Amino acid sequence: MIKWGGSDMFTHMLVVGPTRCGKTATLLKPIIYQLLLMKKKGIPLGLSVVEPKGDVAEMVNEMCGEMDMSCVHVDPTSDHSARFPVMKGDEDDVAEATVTVLKSMFGKQEAFFATVQELAGRNITKLLKRLYLDDVNLGDVLRTMRDQRILEDKVQELRFKEGESDLVQFFQSELLGAQKEKYQQFVIGLRAQLENLTSNRHLEPILMGQSDFDMDRHFETGGVLAVNTAMGKLRKAGDAFGQFVVMHLQSGTFRRPGTERTRVPHVMIVDEYSRYINPDVELFLSIAAEYRTAGIFATQSLGQLEVEAGKINAKAMKQSILTSCRNKIAFGGLAYQDALEFSREFGKKQIISRQSTFKQQILLPNLLPENYRDTEKEEDRIFYTQMMDGLPKFHYVAKLLDDGTPLPPKIGKGAFVPRDWKERREWEVRKKLWAVKFDFKRKPKVSDSNPEQSGVEDSISSKLKFVPADLTDEMIPDPPNPHLEEAKPEGGSSQDESMHEHEDDLDPFE
Repeated sequence: MIKWGGSDMFTHMLVVGPTRCGKTATLLKPIIYQLLLMKKKGIPLGLSVVEPKGDVAEMVNEMCGEMDMSCVHVDPTSDHSARFPVMKGDEDDVAEATVTVLKSMFGKQEAFFATVQELAGRNITKLLKRLYLDDVNLGDVLRTMRDQRILEDKVQELRFKEGESDLVQFFQSELLGAQKEKYQQFVIGLRAQLENLTSNRHLEPILMGQSDFDMDRHFETGGVLAVNTAMGKLRKAGDAFGQFVVMHLQSGTFRRPGTERTRVPHVMIVDEYSRYINPDVELFLSIAAEYRTAGIFATQSLGQLEVEAGKINAKAMKQSILTSCRNKIAFGGLAYQDALEFSREFGKKQIISRQSTFKQQILLPNLLPENYRDTEKEEDRIFYTQMMDGLPKFHYVAKLLDDGTPLPPKIGKGAFVPRDWKERREWEVRKKLWAVKFDFKRKPKVSDSNPEQSGVEDSISSKLKFVPADLTDEMIPDPPNPHLEEAKPEGGSSQDESMHEHEDDLDPFE
């Protein structure tokens, strides 16, 4: 049994494995299932899932329905999808997210055009946010950018509200100044990308309508959010939508009030993470732990993490993710370059070999060596060839933290969510089959010379244990702490793996 949880979750996890290796089905889905069980059993936590295919988000929504918990399910392929307000939130955060997502849709372009489009997109977004606060959508941005008369009216409205502010002067000097015709030509690419997003029949109802979803409240109360970016149907527009969601989750993390001890723990699980990399990834991975937000990210290859975002080049982005995600899991079947890199990441071990020399005798053998020599050498803990073709199906190598201490890599095996999870109803406590046993600590002896110590008994807490009345009729449920199944050695007892220690008074996030 490989256990992982507590404060180690907030040091983030990176899961790498090729297609059909089982990283989603045997790792991400079981972790999600256990987190929802913890939440249902009363442990305060929040969960946000972003994935490109739709099956994981649908599973989260279905499980929340069975457990009678609320879930915000955003799915562009569904007619009953919830709406996600990409223009809701802080003015600067919304403007930055909008510009970043639109720039990612462009690809490479000349620095001059990129700067002009960035200025226009950011300031038009700020203009509308100052006028209408959260009552804005991407369609309003597109219409303002497309029609100069609408832009002039909005600027006049802002001048009446704020006076000659810096934002008003920018529009008067630039977009509405002497070079306004050229500016219209320069931002045509920006308008085209906005058209691609807002005119998509699957994304339009999600992006254009009003939504009651509040990101700050989602973090504060420990809500559940499941988002499908529909990579198959939406292609690049789906990636842009996913970037919007991830950037809003990152910004919401940084806005969390309270302290590290008072914030509700939140887990963000992102499948195919490379599609949603943005300039704030490095900042998020560096300080999200202080805001009690944990990241679990999955990708198919380390090379996919080489994405240039903002001022961070591709190699620096990959190195930043590898460094900040201190928990790493690599499935078998990796390509040569990834296997070699993980083999180096898992480190080497020292091996001491002893060579003995015996003096030859004719009649009796010499039992003791005449001399010996010890040779010390290093070899990989996990050979790269083992990562390529030496691991069985659904097996992986895990290098995790245990209470902040890095552990040597272990070989484990993924476990599927039980097919009959609905029938098991593990989130329900069957109290009628359980007897209650109180285990009181012994009362300390009170000295007659110190009568003021007589109140010590009141401060002694009792430990409440639940003992099954009949172990053959009722299986002890799994502990709420997220765990990953370790590969079982051949010939081992299966009974040992099914026994778990219950500590009802422990907080898995402590």
